[in-house]
Amino acid sequence: MTRNLAAAARVGLALPILGRAGYAANARQALEVLLTLRIVYSVVTSVVGLLGFAIALADPIRRACHAAIREGIRALHASGVARDPLPLGRILRVTP
Repeated sequence: MTRNLAAAARVGLALPILGRAGYAANARQALEVLLTLRIVYSVVTSVVGLLGFAIALADPIRRACHAAIREGIRALHASGVARDPLPLGRILRVTP
C-alpha cells in the first residue's frame, strides 16, 4: 500500500511542479525540466516512503494481534463466520 500511496503522491505533486518548470508534453524538454523531473521522482517518492515507514513504526501489529488476525481468517474460511480480531469485535460473515 505504501508503494501505491507513494505513486499517487508523486503524480499528484509532480504535475503542478512540472507545469511550473515548463514541461510540455511530447516535446523536447529543457535541462531545467529534466532536472525537475529527476528531483520530483526521486525526492517525493523517498519522502512518502519514509513517511509510510514512520507510520508503520508508530503503530506496529504486535505478535499477539497478528496471531488473532490469522486465527480470525482461518475461522472465517472454515465456517463463514468469525469475530473481528481488531478492537471493534464485529461479527464478520462471508457472503457468496
